[in-house]
Amino acid sequence: MPESECAQAHLENLFKTDRISVAKLRLGDFHKEERQRASAHAAVSRGKMTFGDALAAYQQKLQNDPNIKPKTKEYYEFRIKALLESWPELKGKDVSKFPAQSANPGA
Repeated sequence: MPESECAQAHLENLFKTDRISVAKLRLGDFHKEERQRASAHAAVSRGKMTFGDALAAYQQKLQNDPNIKPKTKEYYEFRIKALLESWPELKGKDVSKFPAQSANPGA
């Protein structure tokens, strides 16, 4: 397969389009998501994670999960927004300071 055809196939897989102009527009979103993912992994590897870091990792996982319906994702985001509005300083709190039993209430 010639290099240009290989690049075209890669664009189609990555950005779900065969148009270079559409792929260029989606490239910015792709970079933003990758930066968020990298910063979340950096926080975990440092061993120091804030609630905001954990929330960003959760939201990334939520958005990438094809098994969750769009309306459910919308509801979860609505609940997150309500939580953060009622507790503004939560994003900056260190997750290691939370009691262990509050980490997974369903367990």
